[in-house]
Amino acid sequence: MTTINLKTWYCPACAYYQDYDPADDDQRALHHPGLPANRCPACDGGRNPEGVRRESDLQVQGDPAKQVSVRVMGEEELARMRVDSGKRDGDGNVIPRPLTDDELAEERRKMRASLDLCEARRA
Repeated sequence: MTTINLKTWYCPACAYYQDYDPADDDQRALHHPGLPANRCPACDGGRNPEGVRRESDLQVQGDPAKQVSVRVMGEEELARMRVDSGKRDGDGNVIPRPLTDDELAEERRKMRASLDLCEARRA
């Protein structure tokens, strides 16, 4: 597995975390329509632990231990991956089979696309 830390923003007032830029208009429109740039959505809506509406701005989280992270399957997991063979044993359980070369190529393509997406958002 490959673990990648993503650039993360947090609210120092309520400990809300997110992994997209709070100044990005498209992301804000998608996740929190009408929210001002950099504003904490939890505090703005009173959905913080205290249940209090307040203005609080998000800050970049510099501590890798507190950043949002994702894990992406690697080559070693692909080699062990098994899929349904379409066959059943005497008890009706699925008999797994290794991936074909074409299936492995497709899984590698998906894995590379996931890694590329994560790298673009890396902290």
